[in-house]
Amino acid sequence: MLREIVREPGITVSELSRRVAMVKSHVSRTVDHMADWGYVRKESDPADQRLIRLYATAPAERELEQTDRRVCAAWQSLVADMSAEELAAVEQGLRILLKTLERNATTRPREKV
Repeated sequence: MLREIVREPGITVSELSRRVAMVKSHVSRTVDHMADWGYVRKESDPADQRLIRLYATAPAERELEQTDRRVCAAWQSLVADMSAEELAAVEQGLRILLKTLERNATTRPREKV
């Protein structure tokens, strides 16, 4: 969720809920926690006071950058000893997995709570 807020500053909880394919109440609760932790700032929309816009804070953006670096380093460590053929097989498997996830995300009915 935080990555989506960073990607689209000013996103609403409703739009975020659609993007992450989660029930709005769960997204709202998670956003409240992220705001409590200082990762998200909520602001009223000047054009429509009923809308709350979400913005990532600088600490949140730094945390995501650090996480990306750690994940990248972990992947590099994992694949360091693989042959070109093994890497190609891993890449093919990941592409298949991504296609399956994308297909399921658009066809699976959303959970109602």
